[in-house]
Amino acid sequence: MDDATVAALSEIWARSFGANATGYDDYRPPLPAAVCSWLGIEARWDVVDVGAGTGQASRVLSAAGAHVVAVEPDPAMHQLISSRVDDVDARLGSAEDLPVASDSADLVVSVSAWHWFDQNRAFDEAARVLRQGGVLGIIWNGMDHTDPWAGRFLAATETADGITIPPDRRPGPHSLRTPAGSPFRHIETVEIPWTWNRSVDQVLGLIGTYSVFVNGDSELRDRISTSAAQLLDQRGQSDRVIALPMRARCWKARTSGHGL
Repeated sequence: MDDATVAALSEIWARSFGANATGYDDYRPPLPAAVCSWLGIEARWDVVDVGAGTGQASRVLSAAGAHVVAVEPDPAMHQLISSRVDDVDARLGSAEDLPVASDSADLVVSVSAWHWFDQNRAFDEAARVLRQGGVLGIIWNGMDHTDPWAGRFLAATETADGITIPPDRRPGPHSLRTPAGSPFRHIETVEIPWTWNRSVDQVLGLIGTYSVFVNGDSELRDRISTSAAQLLDQRGQSDRVIALPMRARCWKARTSGHGL
């Protein structure tokens, strides 16, 4: 796949999630409390949630006592945050042009969205809005690909069409590179495993929010759904509760300064 095709697909897929905004809100995973602890969030922090989706992370951050600005580029998802998520300031905008004042945030966080951004511009914007000593946290929160069953499930449901954005275009915590001259220092990474108990219908709903499913034709969607149902049947307990093995892959750094 050439660079132009990758760029075009990435742009289309990045803007496609609003087509199933309600499903996204109903079925996407929350941010684990252990991640908030690792980020060091304190009550009354000013937090910017970038690529907030429908507010899964914003809800948890707000419950921890933070003042949250949720920035989301998709109008349908932004509208859903505004209508469903209390005590969060929802703003329409992008990671590359944050609608947030300079030097106004203690934490900028992105959960399962950073791979869709122009990363140099996103790093620059995060640095602009953070106070000295502020924290940038970049998290990928999803099914644990190191678990054998979960690896098969992800292969069947995320890459079934063979044209998913290549792995080298979707960085993880250990491959993020800050731009030259970036003020971010003291980089740390961690992986936090957790378990998410879901019904079969809830897992199938989750699949319906994946970019490959949203953008696929009916044949591809049927193939993904059939493969998922077969794997869920292998995994399910007698009460039909699926214990999904999850993993939050986390990266954080502070802007140069003497702390908050």
